[in-house]
Amino acid sequence: MTNKEKIKYLSQYTKLIIEYKHNHATYQKLRHKLSFPGAGVQAFHLTPVGEGSGNPIEADYFRLLNLEEILSATLARMNAIEKSIFELEDAMHRTVLRLRYIDGLSWEKICEAINYEWTWTHRIHSNALIKIRVEGE
Repeated sequence: MTNKEKIKYLSQYTKLIIEYKHNHATYQKLRHKLSFPGAGVQAFHLTPVGEGSGNPIEADYFRLLNLEEILSATLARMNAIEKSIFELEDAMHRTVLRLRYIDGLSWEKICEAINYEWTWTHRIHSNALIKIRVEGE
């Protein structure tokens, strides 16, 4: 895998966080809605007939199950990225990649955090990309 492909892979993390937060908020609202259904709502059967039964509570239940799968898959992708970074031997490599791709800091903020000049920070980053092993390699 090229360094450009590794950057693309690692850069997914911040997007995954946004996706996870959005889906988790939706999951929480839906779970609350299912815990306290309004008056006059059709009864919910614990043995669902299927998504197409027309029962709105049942449809929400299936949506909740789908969101659980999505949340689990998103967390697995995030964990794979974190694991790739964590497995680097060099602490400075781990630090630069974590600050850039997990914390989402700008290059200027990373330079400040590690107390290195821009050129050295990018050199560390390039070396870290060479060393890192990502999912699918």
